[in-house]
Amino acid sequence: MNQIITTENYIDDVRAFLPKLIEASELVVPLFHAFEMEQTWPSFGEIVEGMDDLYRALQSIQQEISDVEEYSSLHLFLNGALEQFGAKFQMLNQNVDDENYIGAADSLQFELIPLFKLLKSGLGESGSVRERRFADNMAFLKRAYPDIFSQLQFAAANATAYQIEYNRYGVVNLTIERDSGERKRLLGLNHMKQITDWAKGLASTASEHQAIILYGFGLGDYAMALTEACPKHQLYIYEPEPQILLAALQIVNMEQLLSRAKVAFFGLASSKEQRREQFIKAAIFEQKPLCIAAAPAYASSFASEVTDFRHEAEMAFYNYVNHVRIYQRLGLSWVKNGLFNMPAVLQSPPLSRLKTALNGKTVIVVGGGPSLEQDIVQLKKLKAHAFVIAAGSAVQTLLYHEIIPHLIVSIDGAVANAQAFQHLNLSNIPMLFSPTVHFEVIEPLQREQLVHFFVGSDWVSRYFLELGDQDPVFRSNHTVTGTAVQAAIYMGCQEIIFAGQDFSYPNNQMYAVGAKHVSETIMAKSVESADITVQNVHGSVNRTTYALALALADIEELLAEHADIRFINTSQTGAKIKHTLWEPMESVYKRLKNQQVLELELDNQLKAAAPYNESRKNHILSKLASLPKNMEECSEKLTSIVSQIGKLEQQSRININKCNRMMEKIDSDWEFVVKSDVFNGLYLQSSRVAIENFEHHLHLLTEARSLQEQIAFYREHMQPLIKVLLDQAKPLMEIIEALQQRLSSLSS
Repeated sequence: MNQIITTENYIDDVRAFLPKLIEASELVVPLFHAFEMEQTWPSFGEIVEGMDDLYRALQSIQQEISDVEEYSSLHLFLNGALEQFGAKFQMLNQNVDDENYIGAADSLQFELIPLFKLLKSGLGESGSVRERRFADNMAFLKRAYPDIFSQLQFAAANATAYQIEYNRYGVVNLTIERDSGERKRLLGLNHMKQITDWAKGLASTASEHQAIILYGFGLGDYAMALTEACPKHQLYIYEPEPQILLAALQIVNMEQLLSRAKVAFFGLASSKEQRREQFIKAAIFEQKPLCIAAAPAYASSFASEVTDFRHEAEMAFYNYVNHVRIYQRLGLSWVKNGLFNMPAVLQSPPLSRLKTALNGKTVIVVGGGPSLEQDIVQLKKLKAHAFVIAAGSAVQTLLYHEIIPHLIVSIDGAVANAQAFQHLNLSNIPMLFSPTVHFEVIEPLQREQLVHFFVGSDWVSRYFLELGDQDPVFRSNHTVTGTAVQAAIYMGCQEIIFAGQDFSYPNNQMYAVGAKHVSETIMAKSVESADITVQNVHGSVNRTTYALALALADIEELLAEHADIRFINTSQTGAKIKHTLWEPMESVYKRLKNQQVLELELDNQLKAAAPYNESRKNHILSKLASLPKNMEECSEKLTSIVSQIGKLEQQSRININKCNRMMEKIDSDWEFVVKSDVFNGLYLQSSRVAIENFEHHLHLLTEARSLQEQIAFYREHMQPLIKVLLDQAKPLMEIIEALQQRLSSLSS
């Protein structure tokens, strides 16, 4: 470290000396041309002495840094410069010795002075200048991007692997040395022409978008070029390499650069979850597939990372599309199910009472995919040796083949799910349910069969039951299979075997024989619409859909979080599932045949499990009982808000003070609504997408700089949301009234 500091001091001395030498040399050139030798010799002698000092200093620096990896790029640069220096200096002396003063002037003007300027540019800025800029930039990040500041606050720059260079024009570049020893040059500000052309080319593609997600901040040049080419676009900037940003902080003025761009997000080496959050924010803003721009140098230097990033963005967008569609289709149904299932929830035990029920056991999670038919014989034999969970409607196929599972898990709130269970004899089969499940699935069952849990997206239960850390709340999954996996892990199992979990349409089939809740026509149309493929367990491909691809990615992400659990995929024709081992069902049977699972073991534990205590029940019932009155109050407030918003524009021209008072009334009424039981327990579920869109634009109100901008926010963003809420007020009130009857029967 001391050696580096000393070397930097030497280099700073040379940086300070070069401008003086260049200026003195430029003064001597016209003297040689004028043949004024009496004036020339003293000045020439000084610059010759200076050149000699410079040459020796450069030689000394070169020797000092020859074995210092941090200066490998500078060492190569000085090698070339010294070689030229010696030859050009010798030519100058030869011309002077031959009294060829015009030649001497030319040697100075066209050979040595350009070399000194090259050296000045190549040595770049002093360390002290870069340090001051770095400190200023860190202060800016602390104010504007505190998350990035905290990531870099104690990070040390790796000057060995990330070397700042300067070219002959004094502009900067960055050379990156990978772990393999390969050196990559990150195209920097000296390649602005190529970068500008890239940005202009992207502008035509991005014209249909409002936002661009930029992979690679580099030295700021890519963001700068995109800002010039697409000035109206929002930028979501992601820099994967902290070391590159540390270098950039020494080189560019971050505040100046970022203040020119419409930066919606600036992230550094963020987690997959953080990236997904930003992708979804961009998707809400865009409402169409995202525009991903990989900075050219990153596309070549980080090719696999860029591919993964693009895939993440694509899947995040389709996740968002799926999220919107499912809430639009089921949002109101989930409220109805959540409330109508409340008696069953209050009378059945939570899964937390059975947290150790499957300690050390092997669990088979059965799906309804076509491959299940090939394993039915082995599965029948395995039931005595492993705990069998039917994932949702897969119970149809199991019962069709006379296999009674140890447990059914059901979460689906759609009518089709109720139809799947409608004609099944489920007596004496335990049912693990989420309150989101269609209420008609639960109603026919005995309370002794039921045990419940919650999913994170169930806002009704989260609010009215005031769920906490002790309650069994699972992350929301795209399929009931993910929920069944979480339940099995929660209850202590050590191995999970997937059966009939195909996540695709092998041999152009949708379900195994026995599934009756979907017509042949609908199944044929679904298979026909499957226009993408996924790798199957044999290495070839199956047809699939984006919905199934999302479900598979979701399962793989879940499995990755549980490296301590062994996951086995037995499907003979389905999709390959990451983080699983493939094993044929016959082999599984041979391996487990000496283990025993008692038929009624879970049933007995379930009967002994207690529901919630009376205090918690009464508190929940009290909140539910107040819903009718609260709904009426909220509807009145919402109607008032719509009326007030409609008058704002006119009042802003007639009476500004009255307009401001009206906005205060709007804010007061809205505050009442968002703090209400109805909003937090019902609207957050039924109108989730509309509320998310409103929240996404809420910053426009806090950033509004004029009365007209405030009014525009109320008119363009709040009013549409209020109308959605009012449209749902009537069906929600009907649900609330029906709930009161159900609760009265519960009380009696």
